[in-house]
Amino acid sequence: MMDSAVQQRGLILNFAQEHPEQFGQILASCDSDEANQILNGLPTTSLIEVLAYAPRLVSVEFIDTQDTDSILKWIHQGSDDAVARIARRLPEDVRATILTQVKDIKKLRVLREYVNFAKNSVAALADKDFLTFSDSMTCAEVRKSIRSLNEDDVENVLIVNAEEHVLGLLDDRRLLRSGREEPISGCITRTTLLPANAPAKSIVEIDAWHHVDRLPVVDRHRRAIGILHWRRLIEQHKSREEESDGEQYALIMDVMSTFLDVVKELPTKPKPKSGSSS
Repeated sequence: MMDSAVQQRGLILNFAQEHPEQFGQILASCDSDEANQILNGLPTTSLIEVLAYAPRLVSVEFIDTQDTDSILKWIHQGSDDAVARIARRLPEDVRATILTQVKDIKKLRVLREYVNFAKNSVAALADKDFLTFSDSMTCAEVRKSIRSLNEDDVENVLIVNAEEHVLGLLDDRRLLRSGREEPISGCITRTTLLPANAPAKSIVEIDAWHHVDRLPVVDRHRRAIGILHWRRLIEQHKSREEESDGEQYALIMDVMSTFLDVVKELPTKPKPKSGSSS
């Protein structure tokens, strides 16, 4: 019996090492506690690859149970590609903390691509709390995974391919009407993909906003950085306009004040003396 258990564990570890993505897909069908227990039993090298390639929800739920030291260990031991994938799955505040503690310059460069975004860029405004599902999953598998999510979370679901390239947003209405074994690839709203470093003001008037109220934000490899919501963009745009109007008014007042100061310093022309009457 003991030999059988050892053999079974050996098969699990070998499968996780050789096929991390397929292993992650299997974990997605388990409940959270069972999946976390299995992940805790993996060697670090296999764990890193599984967390990098598993469905995002599986990885995020496990990462939430780990401390900073454990995550740093993954960052230092993982391949650049695995580190980049895991970095996209870290909560924003955790990514920022990790960034200050990574000593490997190469890994630091990889992380910085997903933490440091230009002020008022599309990526800086995007919601980083999102989920991705592989286009190879069935509608039943996705429905099971999102059953516990609230309405706001369902809005932040992306469908990606095997390379984690974003294909589009999940069409949750079409998902509800689809058969259990139909591929989730039939429930995609294909939209414009926003480049992460684009200035936010440059995408306010694009046509895509006429059809959807949120758009995926991607890096140069078309991998997800976040999701930008129209309401967030407009709030920022109005704020910038008001700030710009305020700056313009302050500038005008400053110019006028300077002009008045200059006028005060100008020499005054003496008044002509009135002639005496004879």
